[in-house]
Amino acid sequence: MTFQRYTIGLLILILTACSNANNPQDRKTERHQADINKLYQYFAKKNISKNEVDKIVTECNLSGGIMHSGGVNGDYYCFIYYDDAGKSCQSKEDCQGQCLLGINEPISKAQCAEANITYGCYTIIENGKEVFSGCAD
Repeated sequence: MTFQRYTIGLLILILTACSNANNPQDRKTERHQADINKLYQYFAKKNISKNEVDKIVTECNLSGGIMHSGGVNGDYYCFIYYDDAGKSCQSKEDCQGQCLLGINEPISKAQCAEANITYGCYTIIENGKEVFSGCAD
């Protein structure tokens, strides 16, 4: 009887762990949630108090964003991730954010941006046409 309870308990634990690992929102939050001490240290170098940092983080979270560092300099920003990321598009009206395309890719491959902040090289598409190409780090 004890062995059966142990086996059932272990099975439930494994299934729970697997179901949490497959939740994209959980992975996104875990991957991008900033360590608050690093955040405080970053802003302290810019003479911004912990109280102000807390306000910045709260405003970010209330807007649906997550504070984390990015880019070459590791600056902290409020990243807001879009639900329609990767959806095919022809213009920003088709997306929550920008309609983007990799450099030198055909317009038919344009997709909605993952977040409000984009790094790397890309082309912005509007009304089925390239309106800007460049790189951001």
